[in-house]
Amino acid sequence: MKNALFITVTLSLVIVAGAVFGEPTVREILLKDGSVIRAEILSFEDGVYSLRSETMGELRLQDSAIETIRLPDDGRRKMAGAESSGGPDNQTRQKNVKNLQSSMLSSPALLSMIFALQEDPDVQDILSDEEVMGLIMTGDMDNLEDNPQFIRLMENPKIRAIIDRMTN
Repeated sequence: MKNALFITVTLSLVIVAGAVFGEPTVREILLKDGSVIRAEILSFEDGVYSLRSETMGELRLQDSAIETIRLPDDGRRKMAGAESSGGPDNQTRQKNVKNLQSSMLSSPALLSMIFALQEDPDVQDILSDEEVMGLIMTGDMDNLEDNPQFIRLMENPKIRAIIDRMTN
């Protein structure tokens, strides 16, 4: 059971890392005053998010002003793969992955740790491997469990630190 949790967290982490490092993805940033900004996250450093909004240009926000960061509905569907595929176990797994993604995106500390993975060779190998990314995007945990690249990624100390932080 613990291995399934590690795989699910790692799977979520790779999806979020792919979105953070890959093509720019617009996020919905809900501020504590109730307003919502749609923007790309450019960086997070010293408690400050650097953002790029189509309507507001580049801006910086203190993490203390942000209630939560989430993917817009259209982004969630794109990143999570076909939600209707598979049986109830797969749908539950995909829901868990979405919840973990939201948790990662709304935590400044976790997001900072994810940004630190940008140059990690294990992460880069996974993100550039179409076969493994296909398994990740479809949530194929059975094949991921046996994939040497994914196993190496799960053993990566930086990934383990993120998993430990999320599961403790």
